[in-house]
Amino acid sequence: MVEAKWSGSYPCLCSGEWTLLVDGEDVSSKIPKKLRKLPMDTFGSYLSCDVSEEVWEEYQAGLECDEWITKNKAWLDTITKDHSVQSDIFYAFSASDWRPGSCGGCI
Repeated sequence: MVEAKWSGSYPCLCSGEWTLLVDGEDVSSKIPKKLRKLPMDTFGSYLSCDVSEEVWEEYQAGLECDEWITKNKAWLDTITKDHSVQSDIFYAFSASDWRPGSCGGCI
């Protein structure tokens, strides 16, 4: 079982850090330091706001599962070389992934 949690929340979604558990073991330290406090770049639908128009727009961005695994292979392999578990890691991150400005707290 894989669980990814982002600690940030409204009104400051961008200020947080990832926690990653694989089979109950905290493997967060295996996420590169530069990625621990950033969006994970998984494919999904996100919101952005045009402040001048006060309009929210939905957009899609990020990498699909296999592309994401290829991009992150070096550190994922330190957790597991099992492609199925690496896919589970992708989907766990995807469930909580975010983009700057997507919660509206900074507006």
